[in-house]
Amino acid sequence: MDLIAYDDHHLVAGECKYRSKAIGRQELDHLKLKAQFIPARGREMYYLLASRSGFTEEVKQLKDSHLILIENI
Repeated sequence: MDLIAYDDHHLVAGECKYRSKAIGRQELDHLKLKAQFIPARGREMYYLLASRSGFTEEVKQLKDSHLILIENI
C-alpha cells in the first residue's frame, strides 16, 4: 500500500503501479484485502489505483463510487 489518507469521515487507501502492464482486478482485490487491516473507525473507505499503463477493461467497467482510478502517471 502506497497511500493512506483520511479526514473525520473518509479514508483513502491507494497503490501506484509504474509498470508496462495494465492493472487488473487482481490488484484491486489485493488492495481491498490489505485495506481491511486499516482501522477505519467508522470512516467511509475509498480505494485509489494509479497506473502508468492504465487498467484492464474489467476494472474500467466497474461501477463503484468508492473506486478512484488515475491513469498515465
